[in-house]
Amino acid sequence: MDQQMPSAPMNTYVEPKRRVSVWKVVFYLILAALVVWIAYAIWRGYEQSKLYSVVYLRTGDIYVGKLSFFPKTILKDPYILSGTKDEKDPKKNSFKLSPLRESVWNTKRLTLNKDQIMFHGLLDKDSAAGKALMAGPQAQQQAPAQEVPPVQQVPAPQVK
Repeated sequence: MDQQMPSAPMNTYVEPKRRVSVWKVVFYLILAALVVWIAYAIWRGYEQSKLYSVVYLRTGDIYVGKLSFFPKTILKDPYILSGTKDEKDPKKNSFKLSPLRESVWNTKRLTLNKDQIMFHGLLDKDSAAGKALMAGPQAQQQAPAQEVPPVQQVPAPQVK
């Protein structure tokens, strides 16, 4: 009862069937999703960095500039918003946007500590500050005082 197995010729090679691993498919899908997500984040940051934002810091300083968060929190073309009370009429406040590139340290961008930002938001083009930025530096120096209702100043929350 000896059966002989059919023998294959020695010079033929049978290629094994290729199986696509489920893990490889999952890996490439996750990789593709990650690439799309990073590209969207960069594009969104680029689009948003063209617009002016207002940044309120824990110190009480208010900055206006083009804010971006990738790869670091950077404020480009920064201005500082300062307000003074009119000596004759205490109900009138005048605000001034001072470009930091004309300050003592002459900077074109600020790297901000993300933990020190209380809040930030896009600056409306129709606001007084937005109109002043769109008009250019000459209009900012000639901006008249604006009447603003009195505001109660609230201290910044304490960080523990």
